[in-house]
Amino acid sequence: FLTTVRTVYTINGALNFADYVWIVMDVGIGIIMVYTMTQSLPTKTLADYRPTATLLGPRTISGILFPCLTALLAMFVAEALLWSKPWYIQLDPIFDIHVRPQDWNLRGDNYDSPIGVIGLLLCLSNTAYCNTYGGRFRRNILRNWKINIVYLAFLFFLGFALLAPPNWWNCIIRVNCDTKESLAAAHVPVIAAFSSGGVGGCFLGPQLIRWQ
Repeated sequence: FLTTVRTVYTINGALNFADYVWIVMDVGIGIIMVYTMTQSLPTKTLADYRPTATLLGPRTISGILFPCLTALLAMFVAEALLWSKPWYIQLDPIFDIHVRPQDWNLRGDNYDSPIGVIGLLLCLSNTAYCNTYGGRFRRNILRNWKINIVYLAFLFFLGFALLAPPNWWNCIIRVNCDTKESLAAAHVPVIAAFSSGGVGGCFLGPQLIRWQ
C-alpha cells in the first residue's frame, strides 16, 4: 500500500510527504503500535483449527488485500472530490515553484499530499488494530488496553489534523498548514531539531504559483 501511494503521488506531480510523517509511521506504528499488538494474550482453550502459516494462503492474501484496496478506494474518492472543487490548484513543486531537490519534504505542501498522509496513517493503524483481533486464538482485543489507548490516540491526532485550523501539530505533518504556523513550529522544543528542514520554514503551497 505504501509503495502504491508513493508511486501515485510521484507520478501525479512529484509529490511527497513531510519527514515527520515517516517518523510517525516508523516509530508510532512500526515500533509502538506493533509492540502493543503483541500484548494480546492467548485464549484459555485451543481453537478447533490452526492459525494459517501459508504466506500465499487465502486468509493471508485477503487480510492484506482488503485493507489496501478499501484504503485506495477511499483515497481515490477523496482525490476526485478534491479535484472537483473550483479552488483546487494542481501543483508540481519541482517545475511550478522550483523546490530544490534537498527540500524533498516540502513537496508535501499542496492540496493532494494531506489526503495521502491521512489515508496512509489511517490504513496502517486500522490494519494493525484489526490484525490484533486474533480470531479464536487470542483474547478479546478490548482486554488489550495498550493497543486501545494507542489506537484511540492515532484516531484523535489524525482527526484533529483533518478538522482543526492551522496549528503547530498540523504543520509538522503538513496537513492544514499555513506559513504563519509553519514558521511558529520552529519554536516547538526538540521537534525542529529532528526535521530535515520542513519544520520552521515557509509553507510552499499552490498559492506561490499566483505570486510568482
